Amino acid sequence: MSDSTSRARGRPRDAGGDIAILQATLLVLTEVGYDQLTIDGSRPGPGAGKPTV
Repeated sequence: MSDSTSRARGRPRDAGGDIAILQATLLVLTEVGYDQLTIDGSRPGPGAGKPTV
């Protein structure tokens, strides 16, 4: 099976999720600074787990 006919694994990506993650990350970054920035702190809300980020 070639790459053009194979399907990606998992759920399709939600482009809106990318924007929400970036916004949440920037908010946390301004509040706590780069040294304290974590993946858990950058999650935009329920449904956005570590694999999503």
